[in-house]
Amino acid sequence: KGVMKAIGEIKDFFQSDPLGRKLVEVMKEVGSVCQMVRKKARMALKEYVRKLIKEDE
Repeated sequence: KGVMKAIGEIKDFFQSDPLGRKLVEVMKEVGSVCQMVRKKARMALKEYVRKLIKEDE
């Protein structure tokens, strides 16, 4: 019972409280920035590996 109550309170905080909603927005932005960073890192690594393969030939 106590765990379910705590989960409900946390859920209510993120849905109703202005600060909770702002935290949700910020975390969504952080998530999208992380996705972009991962994508750019993968692209750079891919290009680096291609150069290495080309040099080896």
